[in-house]
Amino acid sequence: GVFLSYSVCTNNFPGVMKGIIDKYAQLHSEHEENCNETAHWYAVDTCASLLSTAAWQSGHPALCKIPCKKKTKSIENNQSQLSKGIIDILVHISNETELWIEAKKPNDCFDVSENSENPASQAKISRCFWSAYESSFQKKLETRNKDCKTISIVFCSFSLRPEYYQGADALPRRQARAQHVNLVLNKVILEDPKSSFCASYFDVTEKTISDELDNRPFGFAVLGHFGDVQL
Repeated sequence: GVFLSYSVCTNNFPGVMKGIIDKYAQLHSEHEENCNETAHWYAVDTCASLLSTAAWQSGHPALCKIPCKKKTKSIENNQSQLSKGIIDILVHISNETELWIEAKKPNDCFDVSENSENPASQAKISRCFWSAYESSFQKKLETRNKDCKTISIVFCSFSLRPEYYQGADALPRRQARAQHVNLVLNKVILEDPKSSFCASYFDVTEKTISDELDNRPFGFAVLGHFGDVQL
């Protein structure tokens, strides 16, 4: 059967993206099981490559880091001009439509323990969320690519300190932290609820994988802004 260690999950993405992101979560679980390390702790390019793989495995060919044109404003005369840009992830939805995805990650990993020095706050995630949206908005779709659809996504990664894996009350404490992070993510999505979506995945079971501080890989999320894109 399908192995999915990050089983405490939510996903309200629309259309084909819902299945692609669930497959992305499955790849993270399979990587941990086979390699005894955590992929979502790494930088945005690692997450983008896994999402591209998830798209392929869902029947939608995809590539990362594709050159494109980007529309920007000139500082001197406030006129639009074209500059070179990069499509972080390009997904072929159908023979007629491509999905251009602008991807960002606010930092390698948030410590979501209580009293953390690096909390997953609404302000931090929101800044990254709207920065990704602004970058995707600037992408200039050339005439031959008129059937492209441009969206933005943000990858987030979460860890917990070792004390959340010690004591008789460890499990409910981990469950409470998952609920807290989901509340924060939901606040970001509610900044533009008609166009924004979120998927989150947490593993509240015992974990043996850890970093140099003995923090454990607790979960990850994908936030998306679709604008007027319909899938």
